[in-house]
Amino acid sequence: MLETPYYIFDEAALTARANTLRSLLPAGAGLVYAVKANPFLAGWAAKTADRLELCSPGEALLCEDLGIDKGRFVVSGVWKDEAFLSGLLDRGGDAAVYTVESPAQYALLKKLATERQVTLRLLLRLSSGNQFGMDEETLIPLALDCVSCGALTFGGLQFYSGTQKTNLKKLGREIEKLFGLAEKLRALGVEVPEVEYGPGFPVTYFEGETFDEPAYFAALREMLAETGYKGRLSFETGRSFAASCGDYVTSVRDIKHTDGANYLVTDGGIHQLSYFGQMMAMKRPFVDVLQNTAAPDGEEREYTVVGALCTVNDVLFRGLCLKNAEICDRIVFHRTGAYCVTEGIALFLTRDLPRVYLKNADGSVNEVRGRIETKALNTPAQP
Repeated sequence: MLETPYYIFDEAALTARANTLRSLLPAGAGLVYAVKANPFLAGWAAKTADRLELCSPGEALLCEDLGIDKGRFVVSGVWKDEAFLSGLLDRGGDAAVYTVESPAQYALLKKLATERQVTLRLLLRLSSGNQFGMDEETLIPLALDCVSCGALTFGGLQFYSGTQKTNLKKLGREIEKLFGLAEKLRALGVEVPEVEYGPGFPVTYFEGETFDEPAYFAALREMLAETGYKGRLSFETGRSFAASCGDYVTSVRDIKHTDGANYLVTDGGIHQLSYFGQMMAMKRPFVDVLQNTAAPDGEEREYTVVGALCTVNDVLFRGLCLKNAEICDRIVFHRTGAYCVTEGIALFLTRDLPRVYLKNADGSVNEVRGRIETKALNTPAQP
């Protein structure tokens, strides 16, 4: 039995989700996997997605180490420094697509391409009203310059607008803004070959939530069809792609009754389990309990499940009803394939990082990260 706590990610589930997304998106649309959602899935995602979006030097090196073709990289990120871009180009990165977040990024990519006598393909990023991307007034002159610059190719537009968005009216306004810009560019003589769009497709994480995914995507397809856009559509997705393919498993290490409440204390915690919008365990995630007793009997009790951290905030969820709860019972948290493994406050209280397992399509399981002590990371260097 695998030692808890740990994450386990399932290749078959990831592949099935990729196929579902393709069936829901407009016919022929490209699928882009955001590596930041879960870097452990990058190798599998490369089998099912058309491209992978990288937002840091570390993600780029990780994908290079996996042997993923650089022609499938979308090199994104609000800050790309010259050392990172130069190193990537020196390793054959001219095959990648590069997003442009600012005039300074554009100037840097133009300079590097000119110096190396290569042609770089760019996606100019339209801002959704935050620090990412550029407004129309800034972006349009860069697009005009790009089409006349021999060192650069204008690949199209990129637009990412958030996460967990269910509001179709807001989606409609975004589409109007994005494809309205494409029409403005076309009127100026600039064709837009591709639009890469990250709408932030929603994921249902908690019991009682309702989301009609087929109806949502049907509305999306209809809105996109109404734009009349004839170029390539690609969709950047991380959470929606990866969430359903992962579980986080933790064990009960103590059982206590305090001030009228029952608690199950686990060897996990909020430093390793980060659900979007959990709101201090006021919502209940999808879980299974693997009890040591095959057929528990006796009185059913209601428990609050807490983690191992020394903070009152470490509440995983409330209202778990069990008969005959025991030490070493296991609690399996589902839909943890996106962000959980990297987004938690992993170094808090100098707890070890948990193991990570990959369950391959043939059913075999590989440990791809052992338990890692964080003491060295939290110890001040001594002279």
